[in-house]
Amino acid sequence: MNFKAIILAAGKGTRMKSKSPKVVHKVCGKEMVNHVIDISNKSGVNDVVVILGHGSETVKNVIPQDAIVVMQTEQLGTGHAVKMAKETINDEDTIVVLCGDTPLIEKETLEKLFAYHLENEYMATVLTTKVEDPTGYGRVIRDSEGNFEKIVEQKTEWIQKTIEKENKKQEKEALYTKEKFKEIIEKNANELIQKTGLKPNKITIKQIKYAWGSCSSKKNITLNLELIKYSQQAIRYVILHELCHLKYMNHSKDFWNLVEKYMPNYNQVKKEFK
Repeated sequence: MNFKAIILAAGKGTRMKSKSPKVVHKVCGKEMVNHVIDISNKSGVNDVVVILGHGSETVKNVIPQDAIVVMQTEQLGTGHAVKMAKETINDEDTIVVLCGDTPLIEKETLEKLFAYHLENEYMATVLTTKVEDPTGYGRVIRDSEGNFEKIVEQKTEWIQKTIEKENKKQEKEALYTKEKFKEIIEKNANELIQKTGLKPNKITIKQIKYAWGSCSSKKNITLNLELIKYSQQAIRYVILHELCHLKYMNHSKDFWNLVEKYMPNYNQVKKEFK
């Protein structure tokens, strides 16, 4: 497997209020872009492609000579910058796109990202993070099943509506005691495991964000504690949804056919979460 890193280093970095390109500013005595290049190499990347634009000569003078340099002559956005590297990519390459102004990225983070991507045979994998105060950052938007949908900048109205929706969800009251809730989960899980023949190693209930449930590569299922505010049919749907992920990691046609087999009215039940 040939890993190739495309490092975006063409931006002006206007907010830095500096004449120098943002990525050449030093952190602990080393240019930000070189921190990213070094960590890429240590994590198993075979080739590094650096996209240059604003202040290209300045950046080119500080990066390693063995880095492949590609020019973005027009500043037409991140997607356009990645597109500029097209001629350097081969069919056998696995590409990781990194920003040249993220010097704190760690070797272990990239290694886990690569392993997760390969293990699950995904076409694309997006690395996300959770922070206590995300003010100013773009948001990763997920669908009702917790799958990646899009990235939206904070300044958009969409973000404000999403925040309002999350606040309303928090205001919703519990329908059961915790003991009754666990009893409902245990009953439905046992029934569905018996019917489907799909058995997880463990089922955990805890507070999680942006998803009603999740299924790990180790066959562990996590159910959102917020389900205590929803009907038994909705809880049963989420359990079934995650059990089906034991067989199909992606939301393929076969995945939804399996869900429908054991819950023909699942589309109707899903509406409760909207």
